[in-house]
Amino acid sequence: SGREIWWWQNGFNVINVSCPVKGVEMVKVMIVEDEGLFRDMLKISLGFVPNLEVVDAVADGGTAIEAANRLEPDVILMDIELGSDPNGIAAGRVIKEQHPNMGIVILLSHRERQYLSLISAEESSGWSYLLKQSVSDAGALARAIEGAASGLVVMDPAVVNSLTPRQQEVLNMMAQGYNN
Repeated sequence: SGREIWWWQNGFNVINVSCPVKGVEMVKVMIVEDEGLFRDMLKISLGFVPNLEVVDAVADGGTAIEAANRLEPDVILMDIELGSDPNGIAAGRVIKEQHPNMGIVILLSHRERQYLSLISAEESSGWSYLLKQSVSDAGALARAIEGAASGLVVMDPAVVNSLTPRQQEVLNMMAQGYNN
């Protein structure tokens, strides 16, 4: 079947760029956030979501790579700006090379479209991009995490709207199943 663009009620654009969605019962999540208070708030908030299990919360990309190999979470919720190298995209790419089915939800503070071009269409399955200020509650974040666990790409509309016309065209082609 063809790949579809889905619109969730919370306004996120969801693009299926993988095989059919697998059933997700319990999703193991690792949080990567350099700001301690925000990391703790995410851990506490997501801890109340019934089908999510927060397996670890770390502060930097290097620790995230090590913990992903050790814990093998289904999804990593990762800040893009981690205050040190590697940043969220670089750490996510290393993790995806070792664990191609692991979902990565990137949290952005502002529309950084240059980071989107670092992920090719072939690599895009399970990558999601959300603006921190667009996530209204833990339920909305949980839906993005569940989508990433199923190999979906979840794009914040503000991120999509910040793309160039060519980037939007490529995104639409990805949704239709093209990868080159």
